[in-house]
Amino acid sequence: MVAPQYSSEDAARIKSLLLNGLSVNEVAAATGFTPYTVTAAVSATEGMTIPEFRHANNQTSPPTQVSPPTGPKPLLPRTRIPVSGARKSTRTLAAKTCPFCRQPFTPRKESQKFCSHSCSSKATVPRERRRRVKISKTCEKCGTPYDTFRPTQRYCSDACRIARISADKTWLTEIPCKFCDKMFRPPQRGYKFCSRPCAYKGKAAGSFVRGTIAMPDGARVPYIGTYELVFLLYAAKHPEEFPHVAPWSVGIPYELDGKRHTYYPDFLVECAGKQPLMVELKSSRTIEFSQSRHEAKVAAARAWCASNSHDYLLLGEWEDAFRRMCDFVRERHNVDALAQRSREDSKVEDRHCIECGGLIPRKAPSIYRTRVFCSTECRNKSDKRKKPILPSSRHTCPTCKKPFTGWKRRKYCSKACYTAAQQTLAPRPCAVCGTTFQPTSAKSVACDLECGTIYRAASRMGLSAEAYRERQRAEVEALPAEATCSRGEKVFKPTLANRKHCRWCRDAGGDAWTLETMLARLRAIRQHLGGRVPTYSEIYDDADLKAQFNSCSLAGALFRFNQDQGIASYADFCKKYLDWDVPRKLTKARTAWVLEELVRTCGGVPVGVSQMESVFGHRGMTLMAAIKKHFGKTLDEYCAAKRLKRVTAEAARRALDSAALPAGVARGAAPTARVGRPPRRSYP
Repeated sequence: MVAPQYSSEDAARIKSLLLNGLSVNEVAAATGFTPYTVTAAVSATEGMTIPEFRHANNQTSPPTQVSPPTGPKPLLPRTRIPVSGARKSTRTLAAKTCPFCRQPFTPRKESQKFCSHSCSSKATVPRERRRRVKISKTCEKCGTPYDTFRPTQRYCSDACRIARISADKTWLTEIPCKFCDKMFRPPQRGYKFCSRPCAYKGKAAGSFVRGTIAMPDGARVPYIGTYELVFLLYAAKHPEEFPHVAPWSVGIPYELDGKRHTYYPDFLVECAGKQPLMVELKSSRTIEFSQSRHEAKVAAARAWCASNSHDYLLLGEWEDAFRRMCDFVRERHNVDALAQRSREDSKVEDRHCIECGGLIPRKAPSIYRTRVFCSTECRNKSDKRKKPILPSSRHTCPTCKKPFTGWKRRKYCSKACYTAAQQTLAPRPCAVCGTTFQPTSAKSVACDLECGTIYRAASRMGLSAEAYRERQRAEVEALPAEATCSRGEKVFKPTLANRKHCRWCRDAGGDAWTLETMLARLRAIRQHLGGRVPTYSEIYDDADLKAQFNSCSLAGALFRFNQDQGIASYADFCKKYLDWDVPRKLTKARTAWVLEELVRTCGGVPVGVSQMESVFGHRGMTLMAAIKKHFGKTLDEYCAAKRLKRVTAEAARRALDSAALPAGVARGAAPTARVGRPPRRSYP
């Protein structure tokens, strides 16, 4: 940027025009400079702004009209502020003097006038601070004169203000303070504490963690504070040490400052064969808050325990036993989450039912804040009393002729009237066997369950009941007198329900004979696969195995057998009865393990892994799908991120054929030829 060029005569002319009352724009038009150059000339020569320059020269004369020059404007270089991205000048600017504090400074740019933002604010935005003046007033309650700065103040103290408000609002009755139990009259609705100190202490106590813990003996023990919560969680996990825990069971009297008080220890632990133990949990911060009260409590408790054959235990963060207790609990529970939930529950006040006045059971705070009834019965009573009865809900019972209200399609007033109305139906013959029976409904057509089943089956087939029964008789007559069970050598009489096998074989899903049949069929399938252990999905889905071994039915039998015997999976079944190692499901950890074993065994991940039939018992495409699912990357991206070496498929095949697989892994990388069909290619 080129610096503005003007001579001392130009600067003198600019200042004279400014003192004659012309504005900056008018001076710029008269001299041919830009407004920025006019301002810079005054600032550079006088060290002040144009308003300060005018004020310093006491300009009081009226402005004079100056005719603009008739000649052409001088061609002077114009100046402008550099735009963003322009190359900044590296030259050092000349020192300036701050026009407000008169201190010299080095500007960061040519347009800088003040040395700091503080001087700029004070010079451009002057503030006149108002002087506060006390006002003399008289209290409207006690008549005492007082001085105040507030013009709207009416009373000399809070006591006079509360007394006047309480006197005006006579409908407010006295209530006990929630911290000190002192009776006081609140100045308005919502007050809970009698004074500010009580409010501070009461709110601090209300912020503690509160709740109950279920103990092994079935009792629910309340607690206040995180320390008591930790102790109860530890006691619940050690019932042999803390069989019975009771809160605040014994009151111990003690004196402090000449007054008599009662101290209730936190817990009383009773154990058979041992002395009762009183447990008190304190934090060092609580003890420092009231040292004298704590010492008086402990002294009274120890004296009482010594005279009544009790033990006294004081626990805090300074004790190693309590720190070990905290470590034990935090390993098994999220104490912070329990404390936060208890803290939220404790902030919600008790609510009472607006119908019966009873206490509403506590639930989640968000639900508890909106509940107004303690039970469904109270809500229904309130709804019946408030909601108008619509004409469409008024009915007359056809049995007892009494009016009642209910759903618009309701017909009877009670179950008894409905049953009595059904018993008045005339007897009718059964649509299947023709026997006369007493119907229980207008839609009843069969006398019993067997006839009802025949009637429904005949209706689905579009036959009459007699035609359906004739068809059943023909099917029974066509059955042979004896047949051999398809699951064994047993001879049985076939029925419509059991035509291929006897009833015993059908119902015995987990007997020894069925187990031996499943094991024999699995061995045959493995031999058909060339010694490779079949997976459960292969048994269920492979069309070739379905055609030769009926493997789909075998998969269903395996599933039912595992459920009856409590076996978790097909792999556990094969391990238990056949001692086979079936490849497990490709979880995230197992997928990473397979890739690590490939690198260890083959020296890297094969390039053609997708075309491999089996990689440590898993198909290559299944392995790539697992990598995409668990890691969100392709095999190439995963290998690049983990910096895994890639090898050819032929090198991987030779390495897998000669390597000893880890224990528990079935060899499946290079299966041999299968019986009955051409072998599959293991590698490209």
